[in-house]
Amino acid sequence: MILDRWDICISVDSNDERLCLMTKETDGGEERYHYYCYQLN
Repeated sequence: MILDRWDICISVDSNDERLCLMTKETDGGEERYHYYCYQLN
């Protein structure tokens, strides 16, 4: 089961806004989160 959604994320190191795609994977009861972030200028 994979859930995808877009979020606006704030980078902790640079305080820049980024557009992030969050992917949640559930494998054998173990949940893993992956973030794919794109810089917003």
